[in-house]
Amino acid sequence: MVNKMNNIYKLIETPYTFYMARQPRIQYENAIYHVMSHSIEEQRFFVKKEDFRLFLGILAKTQKDYCLKIFAYCLLNNHYHVLLQTPLANLGQAMQYLNGVYARACNGRKGRLGHLTQRRYNYRLIEEQDYFQVVARYIAFNPVKAGLVAKPEDWLFSSYRATLGLSKPPRFLDIEGLLDFFSPWRGPRADIYSAFLKETDTIEREFDEHLVLLRPTLSHIFGSMERDMAIWEAVRRWEYRHADVADFLGLRRSAISKILQKFTKSA
Repeated sequence: MVNKMNNIYKLIETPYTFYMARQPRIQYENAIYHVMSHSIEEQRFFVKKEDFRLFLGILAKTQKDYCLKIFAYCLLNNHYHVLLQTPLANLGQAMQYLNGVYARACNGRKGRLGHLTQRRYNYRLIEEQDYFQVVARYIAFNPVKAGLVAKPEDWLFSSYRATLGLSKPPRFLDIEGLLDFFSPWRGPRADIYSAFLKETDTIEREFDEHLVLLRPTLSHIFGSMERDMAIWEAVRRWEYRHADVADFLGLRRSAISKILQKFTKSA
């Protein structure tokens, strides 16, 4: 599994990037992403069952035309999540096609004009196997967290049921590829996947839809390590803003900057 991950992921110069408006997309061959797109205010991405089915049909064509590997997905009323890989380094083209075609189809059916999504799609580059697993867990349990169902297998518009063999999988879904990240051996890997997803996560996490970043809370970070190291971890690794950390600690933002500079020099 470690060798597989090493072959999949290429090193990039800046492993943790800060969000800025119109930030250039990080794209390279075989990169893996957690992608999310959210509808504009007072609109719903999916209203009827036909909308969910229409989107999945367009997702299937996107997967085929852009040679994507789609490991997991979950469609909710006002947004969706997809866990995917891009062998051809073409995430931007694929997502422009997916959202654009679906928006035009919806507008045509409902006699509506304008955008359907709030902004460009959001994404998070995944470079670690454990983070891949955490994201897979989050996507599967998203309908439960939203209060739509009691169990993830009760939500019909998610890949979770198909992965467990409870429904016929769509052709575009790479179930074997997903299960490889949980167990490299053949056999009852779906059981391993299911058991992992149902384990209690001991780390308190939050989901930042602006960054598409599933990360530990500041309380967890600062409760598990020395302060200066925790500041570095929060800002450099998990992309918390200086202002967020300063407010949490009751310090000035300038103090956070000085601590980061001092910690970086001593590291």
